[in-house]
Amino acid sequence: MPSPTDDLRTLLLAETAAVQKFAKLLQTESDALTEQGLFDQLPDLTAEKNLLAQELGELAVHRNAALRTLGFGADHAGTQAAAQAHPEIAPIWETLLAHSAEARDLNLQNGTLIDTHLQHVRLSLDALGVVTGANQQLYNAQGRASGLPSGKSLATG
Repeated sequence: MPSPTDDLRTLLLAETAAVQKFAKLLQTESDALTEQGLFDQLPDLTAEKNLLAQELGELAVHRNAALRTLGFGADHAGTQAAAQAHPEIAPIWETLLAHSAEARDLNLQNGTLIDTHLQHVRLSLDALGVVTGANQQLYNAQGRASGLPSGKSLATG
């Protein structure tokens, strides 16, 4: 029967593998945001990221329970203390922290790319509004025409 320390070690390894997979998805997302022709992959990537984020949340819950069983706090500081008290856990914890930092940085980078795309789309739609004479939004949040004056075509101006 595994000890509570073995359980924590196993959970940290599983969490590390999931974070590595998450970082790989974020890199694929970055590629889709920056390379022509890959933009249509974003909905599937988002769905996959959401599932993996849920898995990471569940692993964190289990890790926190294992930490409490060992008498440590259920947080970063508790895991840090457990790694100091159990040297066999320390390298796994450090690896998890490194991959988590990589995923965080990729996520921030992708957020910036998405914000840039959104800003470009908003500016383009504003420019279309000026050209067509529309005084309101041309498209709603679902991408449907909403503000084009009745009977006016974008093609004819």
